[in-house]
Amino acid sequence: AGIAAYEQALASIGRMALIISQLAIAKAQTGARAEAETLLDELRAQARDGSPANISLAMVADELGLVDEALGALERAHATREPFIWCLGLEGWLRLTNARRTPRFKALCDAMAIKPHDVAGQRALLLAHAKERGFVPT
Repeated sequence: AGIAAYEQALASIGRMALIISQLAIAKAQTGARAEAETLLDELRAQARDGSPANISLAMVADELGLVDEALGALERAHATREPFIWCLGLEGWLRLTNARRTPRFKALCDAMAIKPHDVAGQRALLLAHAKERGFVPT
């Protein structure tokens, strides 16, 4: 979805952390780093106020290259049992490209007994299985 769609969603349903994070990531990816950082500040405030915003904060911090902050937010999300922290292994959903490369991320996954989900490998297995049964995806 584009920036306009995220902005419309925020206007329609309020300042939800997940939508703020997606808007911030889109802003960062299009070169609007200052705007992404402003949205990151909003997520920091939500997390400080007790809102379950740490996973969203981590995604934005990671996108901006703030790996230590992203990892700290993930650790807080785990400590407070934030919703969806169990999805940490789903790389296709929670990218966290920079954080995933660190021993600290692996240690967090190990502490939670989470194994990384191999998206590309899973796709290849599914396609091979479909081909064996005569289904040819388009």
